[in-house]
Amino acid sequence: MQKRQVGGAAGRDGGGGEASPLAALDKLSKPRLAALGADMDMARARRNLRRWRAPLALFVALVLVGYVNSRWLRARNPIVAEVGADEAASSVSRVDFETQRADLETQRADWSSQESATLRNDESGLLRGPDASAHSVTTAAVVAETDARRAAERIEEQEAEEVVDLPSLLEPAAMAPHASSALIKVCAVATNPRQGSIFRTNLMGLIGSGKYEYEIKAHGQCAVNAPRVRMIPYVKCCTDMAVVQKTIASSFKQYDIVIVTGDEYCAVRSTQFHYRQYHGDNVIGTGMVSKLRGIKLPLYFPLGPRAEFERVDQTTGVPAARKRQYAINFVGSPTSIPRRKLRDYFQSETWTMNPLAKSSYIHVTDTWTQTVSVEKGYITPKQYREVLLDSKFTLCPMGHNPEAYRIYEACEAGSVPVLVTKEEEYVNHKCSNAFQPLLDSGAPFVILDSWNDLPQLLEIIHSNQTFVEEKQRAVRAWYAEYMSKFALDFEEMLEFRYKLRVGKALQ
Repeated sequence: MQKRQVGGAAGRDGGGGEASPLAALDKLSKPRLAALGADMDMARARRNLRRWRAPLALFVALVLVGYVNSRWLRARNPIVAEVGADEAASSVSRVDFETQRADLETQRADWSSQESATLRNDESGLLRGPDASAHSVTTAAVVAETDARRAAERIEEQEAEEVVDLPSLLEPAAMAPHASSALIKVCAVATNPRQGSIFRTNLMGLIGSGKYEYEIKAHGQCAVNAPRVRMIPYVKCCTDMAVVQKTIASSFKQYDIVIVTGDEYCAVRSTQFHYRQYHGDNVIGTGMVSKLRGIKLPLYFPLGPRAEFERVDQTTGVPAARKRQYAINFVGSPTSIPRRKLRDYFQSETWTMNPLAKSSYIHVTDTWTQTVSVEKGYITPKQYREVLLDSKFTLCPMGHNPEAYRIYEACEAGSVPVLVTKEEEYVNHKCSNAFQPLLDSGAPFVILDSWNDLPQLLEIIHSNQTFVEEKQRAVRAWYAEYMSKFALDFEEMLEFRYKLRVGKALQ
C-alpha cells in the first residue's frame, strides 16, 4: 500500500518512472496542440457525416418522390386540379374581401365627417330663417339613409364572412353531394332501353329528397366528379357469365353504386355489388358487409313502372274507385305457365258465363315481343295506362319472374294489385320468395290462393264498395311511403359511396 502511494505521487509530480500523458502534452508547442485539436474535430465531423449520410439521402429521395407524385396526381386527376384552382380562387377572394372591407371603412369615415360638419353648421346658426326647417328635414333624411346604408353594409359583411369561413374543399365531406343546395345530376349508365326505367323517368328524383336528378348517359358521358350509378344488364342465355362478373368487378371500383338488372332467374351469384333487381332470399344480403350501417350487400332494388308508362299525378290524376268502369283488368301475353293458366281460365265457360265478368277488361295477346307491336294485337302504352286508371283492381300473374312492372304501374294508377303466392311456379322459382320485400313492408294487396278465386273477388268488389275504396286508399298511401323510403335510403347509400370515392381521390 505504501509503495503504491509513493509511486502515485511520483507520477503526479513528474519525477521517477514513466512520464504521464499530461506531462507529454505540456511539452508540445501551442501551434502543434491547436493542429492536433483541429484534426480531432475533423475526424469527429467525418464520423458524424458518415453516420447521417444514408438517412439524409433517404430523406431527400422521399421529398423528391412526393413532389413528383403530387405533380403527377394533379395533372392526372381533374378533381385534385379543380380543388387546387378553387383554393387559388379562394385566396384571391379573401384578398378582395379584405380590400373591400378597407374601402367600406374609408367610406364610413367620410360619411361620419360629412354628418358631423353638417350638424355643426346647423347648431352654430349658419342656417337660419325659412331654410332652417327644410334643412333639418334634409339632415334627418341623410341620417336615416346613412343608417340604412350601414345596416346593408353589415349584412354584406356578414355574408362575406360566411363565404370566407366555408370549410376547405380538400375535406371529403365538403365534396359530398349534400353539401350543395342546388339540384345535383346523377349520371346513370345503362345500355338497354328497358334498363333503369325508374331512372329514365326520373321517378327516383321525384320521390326522393328533391336534391337529385337522374340522367341516363353512355359510358363516356359521365362527368368525372359527379355521382355515378352503373346498371349491368343480365339476359338469360344471352350473356356470358364471365363477362358479367368481370363487368361487375371493374364497375365496383369506378362507380358509386352498381346495380345488376334483368336477372329474372337470380343467376348472378357474385355479391360484390350494391343493388340487384328481383329479390331472392338465396342472393339478397349474403355478400360483403357495407361500411354503411353494417348492412350486407347486395340490397333489393324495386322495378318501378316502365319508362314508357307516363307518370301519374298523385294529387289530381288518380280517379276515385267509385268512378272507375272496370272491376278488374289483365293486359299481357302468355309468357309463363301461370299466365297461360289464366288465359285458359278467361276462355272457359266458368268465366264467360259469369255476368260479373262483363265489368272486366281482359286483353291477352298470343305472343310476347320486347317492343309494343300494335300489329300483333298489343294496345299502346297510353291505352294501357288509361285501362289501369279506369280499373279498381289489376291482376298481376307472374311472368319470367313473380315481380312485374305492372305491380308498380297499378299502384301508380291507384289500382289495387292482385297476386297469387301459392302457385307451384312461384314457390319453386329460382328467385325464392320474390314478393318478400313487398309483403314485409305491409303492402295492402289482394293475395289469392289461386286464380280460380276470381269469381269470389268479383262478388266482393260489386257488393262492398267500402272495401274497394279502403283498399285503394291503403295502396296509394303504402306506395308513396314505400317508394319514398327506398329513394331516401338509396340517396344515403349514394352520398356515402360518393364521399368515399372522392375522399380516396383526394388522398
